[in-house]
Amino acid sequence: MKTARIIAIITATTCCLSLFASASRAAGTDQTAPPVITVSATGLVNYTPDITRFYLDVREQAPDAASAVNSVNTTAQSVIDAIQKTGVADSNITTYAYQLYYQPTQAQTPPPPGVDITESTQRMAIPGQGSYIATETILVQTSIAKCGSVIDAGISAGANQTRGLSFDTSQRESLYRQALAKAVQQARDEASVLAEAAGVRITGIQSISTGVQQQPFGLGPVPYAASAMMNPPPIQSGTGLVQATVTISYLIR
Repeated sequence: MKTARIIAIITATTCCLSLFASASRAAGTDQTAPPVITVSATGLVNYTPDITRFYLDVREQAPDAASAVNSVNTTAQSVIDAIQKTGVADSNITTYAYQLYYQPTQAQTPPPPGVDITESTQRMAIPGQGSYIATETILVQTSIAKCGSVIDAGISAGANQTRGLSFDTSQRESLYRQALAKAVQQARDEASVLAEAAGVRITGIQSISTGVQQQPFGLGPVPYAASAMMNPPPIQSGTGLVQATVTISYLIR
């Protein structure tokens, strides 16, 4: 009899737990996400660049490391001084990279018997013969109007080449906010069209997020050899584009 009572209590407890679990699942099912319309849109704003950035490279070669370093340091300082004389502020002149490395002298090995010398491309380092190469890369930011004369001054002072010309605007943050406003308005317009077509109405915003801000545009590597620099090069910046992307989820009913 006592054993029967214990079994009955256990059975009753199990039934209560089962009912509780079923009720919990039912309550969870009722908590469905509210209906939404999600739209992504992009706002675009055109601008005329007023800033340019570019790199000036200084490269020196010498039999020993100390001579290469001293030579590149002297030339780089002359380049920086020349840039400053054009009116570029110190804050817009940056040492971007500095390298020192050993370059062995190489010679072409004699071709195997019966092989024409023009067909042999195998080369090997000559022991004990080589030189040290030191390079410094200077990053410069200036106005579009001054760009050509600054490049000319740097090359004339000893820079070996310039590269990486890119354009930007001093009003980027303001233009980005304008692009954001356009993106939000476009998203709202598209969501309104969707809501009307679906026979629902927008009641609010559930979430809103933005994409990554677009970076300044450039031309990539644009080298100007020192020997080719006779006059300041003409610089045409064209127009740029600032864009902003938003993703908005609108609550509907």
